[in-house]
Amino acid sequence: MKKLFLAGIASGLFLVGMVGLANATLIGDTVHIAHHYPTFDNEYFPVDVIVGDGIEYTGLRPFDIDVMAASISMRFIDEGRWAVANPPFPENFNGPIISGLNDSSGNPLLSVTIETNWTGFSMDRVFWGDDWVGFLVEDLTFPETAYVIADLDFGNNPVPEPTTMLLLGGGLAGLAGIRRRGNKT
Repeated sequence: MKKLFLAGIASGLFLVGMVGLANATLIGDTVHIAHHYPTFDNEYFPVDVIVGDGIEYTGLRPFDIDVMAASISMRFIDEGRWAVANPPFPENFNGPIISGLNDSSGNPLLSVTIETNWTGFSMDRVFWGDDWVGFLVEDLTFPETAYVIADLDFGNNPVPEPTTMLLLGGGLAGLAGIRRRGNKT
């Protein structure tokens, strides 16, 4: 009976250890945020920030940028209209660019999708590469309540958490101990 009890505990620890996988995120990573105008090379209000709780960028009103685990939120806090770069896009650019977006496992950015209530803003105004996202906002009027939420896809391969590995190791050690004990009797 005691062997069955120990086997049950070891199996339970093993199964619990298998469940605790987490996806890699941007939390704790340093990203670079800047408004670019009139070209990609000209930065206004550049900052390097550590991704965490709350808004990471308020350098250029009328919007705030919050970088989260696997998304970016741009929310407007005032209303107005963005200027057109001269000459306009694609020669020049007016909008924020967030770079350094490799997730905590080093996975590159694979794709971006957006949710927005901003009339006139669509996916053809979002640009990205392996570790950056840019939002082309020129020549758009924005209301005070406009927002854009960009969901970032890094292909998130599950990453075992440290406690998962401890539980998995404990479960395996328990199973080995039961087997060894059984061989002695």
